Amino acid sequence: MSSPIDDENVEESSEAPDERPVVKRKKRPGELVREGSLMSAPTIIIVFPLVGYGLGWLGMNYLGWPWWVPILTMVAGLVQAIREVIKLAKKVYKDD
Repeated sequence: MSSPIDDENVEESSEAPDERPVVKRKKRPGELVREGSLMSAPTIIIVFPLVGYGLGWLGMNYLGWPWWVPILTMVAGLVQAIREVIKLAKKVYKDD
């Protein structure tokens, strides 16, 4: 009894299978550091205004500054955070 697939009945394909090895691009030594530094951008955007507000709140409560000082220092912290993220992005993408 013969099996459904006999060696005699198998046709050989004239096309060679694609045998190119998959080559993963190796990252340069500083590339991971640059990618990691971009991950700090959301933290910068959150922390800088909070620190500004906290300093303004301390000044308002302990030094007798006006009520608008925490708002002003929070806005100043946000502006500085945006400047810092732009500076960081320029530094990261400078090599590209």
